[in-house]
Amino acid sequence: DPFRMDGTPPDTKILSIVPISDDMPETPEVNLAPQVPPTPKPLGLDDLMARAEDALAINDLSEVQSLIGQALALDGNHYKAHYLQGRVHFDNRRLNDAIQSYSAAIKQNPGHKESHISLGFCYQTLGEKSLQGEDSEQTKAYFRKAALEYEEATKIIPDNFEEYYGLGLMYARLRNYAE
Repeated sequence: DPFRMDGTPPDTKILSIVPISDDMPETPEVNLAPQVPPTPKPLGLDDLMARAEDALAINDLSEVQSLIGQALALDGNHYKAHYLQGRVHFDNRRLNDAIQSYSAAIKQNPGHKESHISLGFCYQTLGEKSLQGEDSEQTKAYFRKAALEYEEATKIIPDNFEEYYGLGLMYARLRNYAE
């Protein structure tokens, strides 16, 4: 074969930058096997909640649900996790699941105003859905439950208009004009 493996003719002198001698140290072996990335450290509860709130801000509901599931696995009594889970359920139009989540949040933290308002809004929505030209007892029950939640929210932060607005709507739906 007239050429070497590197493509040079056999009579070409190959220059070496490093002089070759017998007392040179051995070249270390290089591991060319694929490297497995290190296992990521599991996220703590605070990190999971922060990421869930960030995901909710961009309406990535599946990511929120995944993160909340992990958070509740760490602490099943975390009120904020239940509250965020309720938000996901509500956004997915699963009102009964949202009611359960908001109720769990309130059980863990009765002073969480947003859970009361959200729970009230779920009952209000169910009442509006069941209202079909006539006032059924079920519709009134939903509106009463919504009014109770809005009343609880007014006790927590008495000078916020949001819960008073909802409360006024429920009183009007219940024809309780004196309130």
